[in-house]
Formats: sequence, C-alpha cells, structure tokens
Amino acid sequence: VMGAITFFEDSEESVFWINLSYVRPALRRQGVMTSMWEELVRLAQTRGIRKIVGGCHIENTDMQRVNERLGRVHKWNLYEYEVSSV
Repeated sequence: VMGAITFFEDSEESVFWINLSYVRPALRRQGVMTSMWEELVRLAQTRGIRKIVGGCHIENTDMQRVNERLGRVHKWNLYEYEVSSV
C-alpha cells in the first residue's frame, strides 16, 4: 500500500467527507496523493457528488500546501475541547 484516502458519502448533501488521507513517508513528493485525489474526484463526478470535504491538523503545513495545490479551499477552522474525566 502506497497510501490511502478514506471517506464516507453523505448522499443527502451530495458530499464526500474525507476521514483520512495518507501517503507513506518514503513515497511522498512522487505524485501519489495527486493520483489518489484525481481518482476520488473522478468517483465523485460519476456519483453526482457536488463537494469533497476534509481537513488536516493545524500544524501539518505540508498537507495544507498539498490541499491548496490540489485546488482545495480553506473554509473552516475547527475547535476542540478536552473533557476531563470525573
């Protein structure tokens, strides 16, 4: 396995939600993510999906640059709250 993009389809909203995208470190910068992304876009087109949504960690600047190079647009900021145990 060179890499993977996992996602689920929200057919009511016509959206693919990406859960995870990953390329093995030794294979990065060789077009693997681009190839996987292009295949996901083709699949979305054949299924009538209108949008592909996903994010990456705020410190993962390499993936942020890849996302922008692939034509993805930064639209959200996500906040989290750590719940302490009782």
